[in-house]
Amino acid sequence: MFRIADLQPPRNTVPMQLSTVIRDWVPILAFILGAWSALQATRTYRLNTRLEQARWTVRMYEKFYEQPELKKTREALDCAANSQSVERMVQDPSPELTDYLNFFELLAILHNARQMSKSNLEAMFGYYLDCIQRQASVMSYIRNSTENGFEQLDKYLRTRVPLRKQ
Repeated sequence: MFRIADLQPPRNTVPMQLSTVIRDWVPILAFILGAWSALQATRTYRLNTRLEQARWTVRMYEKFYEQPELKKTREALDCAANSQSVERMVQDPSPELTDYLNFFELLAILHNARQMSKSNLEAMFGYYLDCIQRQASVMSYIRNSTENGFEQLDKYLRTRVPLRKQ
């Protein structure tokens, strides 16, 4: 004989099926959420790194183009290759020349620490790095690192290809 009670599922199987679904899907959903979180953290890190690099670039730009001491040396080095006036400036180095080269030493240090990208460094200061590389006396002064302390700048300039023809 047929009874209606036979058509209904047993009362204790529904919670068991739900717990099975939860047990099977929760780890999968947790993995997906964890992977998504890791991707977002990586994206945020990259954006923050770019932002910090941009801040350093702006600070260095302001320092380089707004300080009168750096401006004098910048103008003196912006001349023909192996200039006699630059050679005299290097033979009797002034604090302004040292400050100028220390500025570029700092840029090399920031580049090595990945706080300033090479593309930003070259875009903002490439011309003036070319001016330095054009002057044999300045390059010799920089390469005398043990005495003058421009090791990072020397290392950067040795691997750098000038942007403009000498």
